[in-house]
Amino acid sequence: MIARLTGVACALLALAAAFVWMGAKGAGPQPYRVDAIFDNADFLVSGQDVKIAGAVEGSVKAVRLTPDHRARIEMAVRREFGPFRANATCSIRPESLIGEKFVDCDPGTPSQPPLVARGDSTPTVPLGRNHSPVDLDLVLAALRLPYRERLTLFVNELGVGLAGRPADLNAAIRRANPAIQRADDVLTILNRDRQTLGHLIDASDTVLAELAAHRGDVRDFIGRADRAAQAVASRRGDLGLAIDRLPPMLARLEPTANELNAFAGEARPVANDLHAAARPLADLLGDFGPLSDAARPTLVKLGELARTGRSAIRSTAPVAAKLLPIARRLPETAQIARDLNDSLKARGVPEGLLSFLYYGTAAVARFDRFSHILPSYQIAGTCQQYATQPVAGCDAHFGSAGRGPRAAGRQRDRHVLDYLLGK
Repeated sequence: MIARLTGVACALLALAAAFVWMGAKGAGPQPYRVDAIFDNADFLVSGQDVKIAGAVEGSVKAVRLTPDHRARIEMAVRREFGPFRANATCSIRPESLIGEKFVDCDPGTPSQPPLVARGDSTPTVPLGRNHSPVDLDLVLAALRLPYRERLTLFVNELGVGLAGRPADLNAAIRRANPAIQRADDVLTILNRDRQTLGHLIDASDTVLAELAAHRGDVRDFIGRADRAAQAVASRRGDLGLAIDRLPPMLARLEPTANELNAFAGEARPVANDLHAAARPLADLLGDFGPLSDAARPTLVKLGELARTGRSAIRSTAPVAAKLLPIARRLPETAQIARDLNDSLKARGVPEGLLSFLYYGTAAVARFDRFSHILPSYQIAGTCQQYATQPVAGCDAHFGSAGRGPRAAGRQRDRHVLDYLLGK
């Protein structure tokens, strides 16, 4: 019973997965619709393949007759190959010997504009860019009776039937054989670029002459190229991995490239300004030439002086080694000297020294007929002696005048002061 339930559950899961896959397949992108006009579409029916670069990328939806008796082939190809460009081409080719056909298309180059639909119609590859070759069975049938006689009549009357229509016959032959049309296109391009080809041939003669003169180098280059190719072939796995990683890298590089493009556009005015400023700068740099020529002898002398100075500096190395311990103690000494200087300034020592110099200079400013003299004040008298007990008649009051010892002391002090002041 459990095994039967398990089988039923697996069947339901498989059925659900099939529905999901069918829904995902139906929800994919719609194919690209394009038509092509041909002179002849024999043995081409709906459902046959449409190939691009040899791979089946679509199918034929319908084959219809146009009002001018041409064959319109309606095709649907993968969306990735659309839109077809203005230089797109299509050809009807045989699939096998039993007469099956397929349509081989080239979507064109991206440099060309896309095909444009007119009105409600589908983008269409025009008749002039398509090819419908003649089938082999038709050629063989033309060789059987009574077709040979009919072919003879047809050829005999061909001139009458195509009288005045050589352009239509030429176009039909070109469309019938793609090689003729391609050869005509190549000849047209070569005729247009005839002058360029002439210059190329002339230049190739010069190149070949140079190669002949350096054939040994060419031989070495070919040998090195062979070794390089062998080295690349030995790393084909890494090269393939790098190629696989290239599209994601390019996808990440595209925003940066866009930003660089915008930056280049914004930097163009700055580049123009720099270009305008480059000429004065070039003139300035040109003026440096005479200056450098004039400074060259000085630089030579400086080089000689540098050699002398190098020997002098080497000779001072022992002295520097002896001064190194002192230099290491200098920060501490400088800090002590700084503290001492701040202390002296705070206590007014500089002002005191200046006052001492001032008064000392004033004291020795007097001179007699022999030399400078230094006046001195001699202490004499009873009231000017050092004493530990008060002396009668001596006090610090000078308001009262008298003839006693105090008056005599004051008179003597006045004479001493006048003598000091030079009176």
